[in-house]
Amino acid sequence: MSTEKYIPEVGEEFEWYSEHLGKWSKYGNIIAITSKEIIYIDKDGFAQTFNLNVGYKFRPIPTKADVERDELVRIIEDSYSSYLGAAHIQKVGFTIPKKVKRSDIFDLVGGRLCSDNYLTSKICDLLGDLVESDV
Repeated sequence: MSTEKYIPEVGEEFEWYSEHLGKWSKYGNIIAITSKEIIYIDKDGFAQTFNLNVGYKFRPIPTKADVERDELVRIIEDSYSSYLGAAHIQKVGFTIPKKVKRSDIFDLVGGRLCSDNYLTSKICDLLGDLVESDV
């Protein structure tokens, strides 16, 4: 999910990245957007603003599928052996409602290990019905 150019819309809840806190935080609904500011209602009911010229990062509230996709990509990228990747994938218990293409999984592990096809097959086996064929 790209966060570089995303600007929330009026009425939408959103998340904002805080460099100071080092994490994403959820904020209330936006009530107005100008060319320079986003005006939203905070959790205490007060109007607050973000200056758009400061370079804040925004994103929509992630769905469960977004979170699980990000976690799956992180696990695959961090895995140095099929055993470690398999153990992490089994523990998480993914329920991604959208199908993942086998080629996408291969591309994630491609070039990282000498047994890319083996690891791809193992990951696809673990994900079962969540994987769709590229054919």
